Amino acid sequence: MTVALFGCYLILFVIVDYLHPVPAFGAQGVEGRGKFRLGWLLLALGYAVVTLFFVPITTLWVFVPIWVVHLCALGIKARAMKQAKPYGRLVVYLLYHLGAALTFALYFLYLSRSGLGECATPRFGILADSGLMKPQNLYGFLLFLYVCLTGAQLMRLFLDIVYRKVPEYATKLYPEGEKRTEITNTVMTGRMIGILERALVFIFVIANNLSGIPFILTAKSLARFKQLNDRDFAEYYLIGTLFSVLIALCGGFIFRFSF
Repeated sequence: MTVALFGCYLILFVIVDYLHPVPAFGAQGVEGRGKFRLGWLLLALGYAVVTLFFVPITTLWVFVPIWVVHLCALGIKARAMKQAKPYGRLVVYLLYHLGAALTFALYFLYLSRSGLGECATPRFGILADSGLMKPQNLYGFLLFLYVCLTGAQLMRLFLDIVYRKVPEYATKLYPEGEKRTEITNTVMTGRMIGILERALVFIFVIANNLSGIPFILTAKSLARFKQLNDRDFAEYYLIGTLFSVLIALCGGFIFRFSF
């Protein structure tokens, strides 16, 4: 079950990446240090809870190297993302994910060969008896999270490249006279719509029902119908939507041909 624990760690990694795309661990002052301490403590707690589902408390320490690597990766990514240009930011982000997956895999390979991986089995009946911990189910869910959550970060980085010559393009491309409401800013409705869009496209692809995808795009366009009269915004909206759908299509077809 080392494979299952590895998958659970990656799921936690993707969720943390979505919640903190550029962590404020390097903030200055007392408040920054407080946020840093809270951040790494919550991250440690998350890894500890996941690990306890698989190993006895006497071997709980196995999550510590992963936690340390994750913290270091977050710090390096935050610094690199601030200094890099748009193309570099995308490369840094991709290397961040690839490097983390490779490091996790090498560590769990070591655990397996050292014999520690033999004790990594689900310790609760609901996990052991159900199919939740089967590799195909676990990694199918991981792919789904990559499409929905990591896809949001990739789309933003892609738009940064497209509009790299337009400072603060997201604000400037918003139709003149239109203002975001307090609810929109608080709930981040645009991001939620994008996540739901990719989730539905992903589901339609694995269900072999591609005819349902146009209905998703139509429903999304209705919410922006008046704003689409602005050509610049319409092109920005179209680029983002098509790239988002492309991510979901790729993820869906990978799932179909892999599982």
